[in-house]
Amino acid sequence: QPRILTVEQVIEALKFYLSDDYEGEHRAAKFVKCPASLKYHDSQDGGLLRHVVKMLEMCSKIIVEGKFYEYEIHPLRLVTGIIFHDMGKVDQYVQNDEGFWEQSPDASYLGNHIGLGIIRWSQKGKEVCRILGDETMFVDVMHMIMSHHGPVSNGFGSLVDPFGHDAWTLYSLDMMDSRQEETYKPVVEE
Repeated sequence: QPRILTVEQVIEALKFYLSDDYEGEHRAAKFVKCPASLKYHDSQDGGLLRHVVKMLEMCSKIIVEGKFYEYEIHPLRLVTGIIFHDMGKVDQYVQNDEGFWEQSPDASYLGNHIGLGIIRWSQKGKEVCRILGDETMFVDVMHMIMSHHGPVSNGFGSLVDPFGHDAWTLYSLDMMDSRQEETYKPVVEE
């Protein structure tokens, strides 16, 4: 039976993780309004939060209600991976003077949201794991951040291939949500 996370634990972990500023803006405020991408899935204001919530809903329906946790998936690690896999986007995207989102200077230099997410997780992740009640998952969540774009050979930016059920499940949920979102966008000819 999976261990239950409380809403209070998740809120405390997010408050800790997003408790400072980046590029003159508080990370928590930026997380709420940041897009998940500039031109693909969830590219609107608030898209990052929307993407995370949709993935959590899919996880709840498929993994928990479907009892897929009986197949060597660790729900706490998977949920933590879902919440934090794209947090590097808070540092990847900045708004320009016209209010449009663009890449931050650090994003191109440090590896977009995956590289920025690894840096941030290495600074804050151990305390997040303590708050969530499982300090042993630090390395597993780091791996999920590094591999959530799937096999390295697909060229989408993962640093390592997903290993284990949690990492593959996170990659699959991420792909399902992002691809579903993209199918509803109108085709624009340039």
